[in-house]
Amino acid sequence: MFFFFFFEDDILHLIESLLNESETLERGSFSEDYGYDYFLPNGCKELALPPRTALQIKKRLAPGIVSIAIRDAIKLVSRKNDVEMCVVIYYESDDASLRFILPDVLEKKFRVISGPELLIQHGSTETISNNDWKEERILRLEKARASIHDAPNTLFIGAGLSCSLGLPNWDSLLSRLASKLHTSLPMQSILFDCKGDNLVAARYLYNAANRRNKDIVAELRSVLYPYGRPARSDFMDAVIKLIDVVRFEEIITYNYDNYLEEALEKRGIGVTSIDRENRRIKNYLPVLHVHGIVHPDDKSFDKNVVLAEEQYHELYKDSFHWANIAQLYALTHTTCLFVGLSMSDPSLRRLLDIASKQGSGNVEHYAFLLRDEYQNHREAEEIFGQMGVGIIWCDGREDVAVQVLRLAESRN
Repeated sequence: MFFFFFFEDDILHLIESLLNESETLERGSFSEDYGYDYFLPNGCKELALPPRTALQIKKRLAPGIVSIAIRDAIKLVSRKNDVEMCVVIYYESDDASLRFILPDVLEKKFRVISGPELLIQHGSTETISNNDWKEERILRLEKARASIHDAPNTLFIGAGLSCSLGLPNWDSLLSRLASKLHTSLPMQSILFDCKGDNLVAARYLYNAANRRNKDIVAELRSVLYPYGRPARSDFMDAVIKLIDVVRFEEIITYNYDNYLEEALEKRGIGVTSIDRENRRIKNYLPVLHVHGIVHPDDKSFDKNVVLAEEQYHELYKDSFHWANIAQLYALTHTTCLFVGLSMSDPSLRRLLDIASKQGSGNVEHYAFLLRDEYQNHREAEEIFGQMGVGIIWCDGREDVAVQVLRLAESRN
């Protein structure tokens, strides 16, 4: 399977692998009247492309796009010793786009080629990508760097950041809450009854807390802020460095703790924690806790914590809930980086789908994901690409911090 964000990389890899020693692939050029993406000054014998071949790579052919390509080709081949042949390599097309009439001047000087068929005939994109994924990652980091340079940005933070400090993941968090609430059933039994769904399990725990007249948020606070605060982590250091050098409009986090805010303040970066009640403060970086915040000291935030299944339902069924509006605005108006997130939350994926349909349809966001958590990497890339997200693969949890730091350092 192919999708356009990496399709262009695969086409370039393929062409370069087919060039002989005297053949080269160069960047194209653009003017006000015409342009092309790449240029083969000595052609490509393996693909039967003559010297001075100009290449355009298109996501989808449409009759209008073909007409423009033909118009540009006429101008290019009419220039003496400039371009001998114009080739359009496309990812997908309908039948109507392939039914066109060429003027005489373009006879044998204009070709339209299916990129997927080219890859199948001359090489396997899966093999290329699996062998060179770290090299591809360098290109994706560069694309992410260019994107965050040219647009307003939002940083999305997930549980991976808190876990790097030694805080429990979802399963461990619920187990500790079950222990503190002295439930009659062990957490493993609860999860079995809930079919492994943590949100449903949290609903069980809410009921247990109510029966015992206990405040579940207070119990959650004791889990998040144990005696002896968590030490720093390389992951946290890398994220703070990224925030320090990139102009983020805001940070959106799904974590309940405020360790990120504490670390930013130590770095001298003014921040303000936002749940549904409070407002932004001018010249302070807003950190939006869309599922609420359990502050170590200030209990006024407690009423807005979203933990159990029914609370999630209330939040995400309301299209005008501040958290939905904030996330959707970020996804449609800024370049978003996802760090410490598995990207498996169906609510986030629903918002990504909505945003991608309202946007350009291109990859505009980037997520750092663990490669060993996926078996079909190209399939995963295609699915996320449909939601407008490009994947920056990481080779283990420690490597996430390394790649985030690389992105940060490239901005200096």
